[in-house]
Amino acid sequence: MSTLSTQRIRRLGLFASLGLVVVLAVEANRTPDDWNGTGAPAAKTIATEPIHGRTMFAAKGCRSCHRMDESGGIMGPDLSHVGARLPYETIERILAEPRSVNPYAVMPAPALLPPERVELARFLAGLS
Repeated sequence: MSTLSTQRIRRLGLFASLGLVVVLAVEANRTPDDWNGTGAPAAKTIATEPIHGRTMFAAKGCRSCHRMDESGGIMGPDLSHVGARLPYETIERILAEPRSVNPYAVMPAPALLPPERVELARFLAGLS
């Protein structure tokens, strides 16, 4: 085995070990109140005022890839009238895990808390 391959293997092992340490540290700090009984973390309430869908669309960086009302990116589909094409449930599933609806999706799952996902899905479903 070449020295370069050995070095790469050692680096990958180091990164994997660091990742495991981070996960274990996070899990160790959780309390029973952090879980909702389904094996998934409980939804945290948003301490700030509710963010409206249009504002959240901009704040979460959706415009980087998606167009709306003649402005925004072109990598993703134009969402100006997405509510006319897709029902709320499908939009919410896409926001939770894009590949659950389209296995070829390149969109990453947005970093949204469940209440934010609901708010953004409601906003987008209303665009018809």
